[in-house]
Amino acid sequence: MVLARTSRASVEAISCRIWHLHKKKPDRVA
Repeated sequence: MVLARTSRASVEAISCRIWHLHKKKPDRVA
């Protein structure tokens, strides 16, 4: 259970980071 919870937190953190990077890139293109 703890491992699953940590894995989920990591995935969420990575997704947030990727989303921020993607959100910053389109702004420059637009």
